[in-house]
Amino acid sequence: MSKYLQKKFALSEQGGRDLTKAIFSCALTNMGLIFPMGILFLFMERLLGPLVGIQAPSLGMAGCMWQPALYCWL
Repeated sequence: MSKYLQKKFALSEQGGRDLTKAIFSCALTNMGLIFPMGILFLFMERLLGPLVGIQAPSLGMAGCMWQPALYCWL
C-alpha cells in the first residue's frame, strides 16, 4: 500500500510509510469512537422503545455485549 501511495501522491519512502500509519491509526480511532455511539443507540432503544410501542428483545447479558458491536459494523 505504501508503494501505491508513493506513486499516487509523489511521496518519499518515509512519507509513504507515515501516510500508511496515519490511515490505519485514523481508522482504528474512528472505530473506537463509533463503539460508544453503538452503546448509546442500544441504551436509547431500550429506554424509549416501550414509550413508542416497540418491545426490545431480551437478549440477556450476551446480547448486551455483541449488539453494540453489531451497531458499529452496520
